Amino acid sequence: MAIAENLAKLMADHNMRPIELAADLCRAGQPVTEATVDNWLAGANMPRVEAVIAIANRFGVTTDDLLRENVIVGAIEVPDGPR
Repeated sequence: MAIAENLAKLMADHNMRPIELAADLCRAGQPVTEATVDNWLAGANMPRVEAVIAIANRFGVTTDDLLRENVIVGAIEVPDGPR
């Protein structure tokens, strides 16, 4: 699942834990838990469209970057987003 790999890469590049992303998304109006982020990373389920948009905004990438295969993993450098 592309989003799981891309999200894992973005989080690793930013040295971010699932609980930190969950907190950032909550502040952005997308209430999710650490367990939800863990499920996304494991490919157990996918984030809602609104959460995909918030994740893209958080990392300064497009939603297309998050959803497509082989776009983020090893392909682009992503700037730090707001905390």
